[in-house]
This record gives sequence, structure tokens and C-alpha cells, in this order.
Amino acid sequence: GEDLVDRLTKELAERMEDSPNGASQFGALSGVLFKMGLRWQMRTPPYIILLIRTFLTLEGVVDPVDKNYNIYSAALPWAIQRALSPSTEESAATLRASLLNEKNELQWERLLELASQSGPANAAAAADKVAATKNTVDNNAAAPEMLTDTNT
Repeated sequence: GEDLVDRLTKELAERMEDSPNGASQFGALSGVLFKMGLRWQMRTPPYIILLIRTFLTLEGVVDPVDKNYNIYSAALPWAIQRALSPSTEESAATLRASLLNEKNELQWERLLELASQSGPANAAAAADKVAATKNTVDNNAAAPEMLTDTNT
């Protein structure tokens, strides 16, 4: 049989695709997670409920001003910065091991692989952005200090 994580991931993806505005509005994700929580008897921690309420409020405030506002696009720069700024030594080591080789060089192919996991529709755009970034770094000849824990 299918692994539970795979089943939940597949169901989440299918429900989000079937949901109106599922790719752009947090309210859609909130509704899908609520329904899945009931079906799978999952309990949501209070801090997650607070985050959900915060994002739903943000969407409610922005919607009358900009009907095309995409909360995921707006949050992406912060999410990337946070993901690349580990707060513990263990998470910094894991991130470094995932993206750097033994010579402390960025593994571009690994980065492309991770970017392509965001879905087929985003894979080509992600690959183009990674390739452009690689060219910029290569042309400057000096790679920036990467994956430094900024929280110490």
C-alpha cells in the first residue's frame, strides 16, 4: 500500500486543485486542511490556528483592494530567506549538506532538483532562475558567503 505521507500529500494536492483559487488564496488551503483534519482526525495546534487566522485576516483586508493578490507569492521571499537562515547548528549542517559539496561549493544540480519538486508547472521557471543565478555567480568569479546562520 501507499505510505501515509504520500496518501496525505496526494489528497492535499487533489483537493487544492479542485478548490476555487486553490493556488492563490490561503482561505482555500484553510478549508481543505479543515476538511482533511476531520477526515483523518488530525488535531491542529493552537499556534497553527493563530497563523491561519492571521493569513485569513490579511486576505480579507487585501481582497477589496486587489482581487489578484496572491498570498503565496507575497510570502515567498520571506519563506526562502527563512529556509536559508537556519536557527540551530543542526539545521545549518543539514542545509549545508543538502546544498554544498565537500569543497563548500553550491551543487547547482541539487538545487535544480529541489526546485523541480515544487511541481511540473514551476520546474521550468525555477530552472531558468537557477541557471540565471548560476551564470551571475560564475561571471562574478567570487561566490558570496552562503548558508550562514544569521541567528547566532
